[in-house]
Amino acid sequence: MKIPQFINYVKYKSLKLKLLFIICICIGGASIGFISQNIATFILLNTTTQMSEVLEDTNLFLVKKLEPRYILENSNIFDYHPFSEEIDYISKDELTKIQNIPGVKNILPCIDVRKADQMVPFSLYQNNQFVKLIEPIATTSQTYQRYIYLSVYYPEEHILNNGDNMEGIYINNILYNMMETQVDSLSSMDQLSIGLNVLMIEDYERSMTEEKMLQMNPIINKKQITVPIDVHKILDATNVLDTRHQEEGCIYIPIDMFEAMYNDGKEYPTRQYQIICEAGKEEDIKMEIENMDNLYYASNLALSNHEYVQFFQKHNQTNQSLTLVISLILCLALFMLIYAYCQIRKKRFLY
Repeated sequence: MKIPQFINYVKYKSLKLKLLFIICICIGGASIGFISQNIATFILLNTTTQMSEVLEDTNLFLVKKLEPRYILENSNIFDYHPFSEEIDYISKDELTKIQNIPGVKNILPCIDVRKADQMVPFSLYQNNQFVKLIEPIATTSQTYQRYIYLSVYYPEEHILNNGDNMEGIYINNILYNMMETQVDSLSSMDQLSIGLNVLMIEDYERSMTEEKMLQMNPIINKKQITVPIDVHKILDATNVLDTRHQEEGCIYIPIDMFEAMYNDGKEYPTRQYQIICEAGKEEDIKMEIENMDNLYYASNLALSNHEYVQFFQKHNQTNQSLTLVISLILCLALFMLIYAYCQIRKKRFLY
């Protein structure tokens, strides 16, 4: 008889229901969040093009250290540009020995030519008529002055674009973004070309650092070139395994067109090579090359990231199992709360 004097039954019931709904919403939201994260990670692992490209990469990139004191093992091969001072030439005799290793299909020189000054605009032409000066600025991830590279590719690489082998000249989306933001109706224009100054490497000369370590200094010559482009042939920069140029404007040009452009009667000086391997033999080839000479360093995205990929997949499987257990516990707790409340209501109805 005294209870109603101390407890307002309606307020008590309302408060209890509010608390129950809050608990239900929190537990349900946490469960949905865990399950969504689990599903998203699973989809990411199975559909991300970068992961699949890393796992399917069968090519090796080869350089030769100038001397054993240079440490390349903890670095990515793509960190070494044509202007890198720490790597040496590889002679034709050495390349022939590597070519004779079982499983090696071909050895291709890596050629990249860079725009002379990233601050200077480049010229856009249509039908050989000047259109506009283009500032080398892109806003794909963040806005700042970008370099522009000519990257040479070979038919032996079989680079696929929409299921077909890439042929002719392509540009990446970074370079397209530069032009699109500064030129009206760019997508409807044809017979376009770009004029720019590039840094052509003539040769390398050896020198000694203050620490008494050898280095190779490039002898550079600036050259004005004009490159025809097609704004309908665009590659996504993030889909290119060569991480050096993912944030820069890039023109992908076939080797025969580059040789005609270079037209110097000699091979372009290169110190980096791409080795096309038979699938599944890249690890054996890498070991055999590096056993030939401790100055050789062969890199492969799949091999160098294999342990990381395995760890990531194992870690994800553990997270999936843990997420499933937590989600089941939360769902069970939710049902138990609802069941307990229903039982209390039944007793009150009886009373």
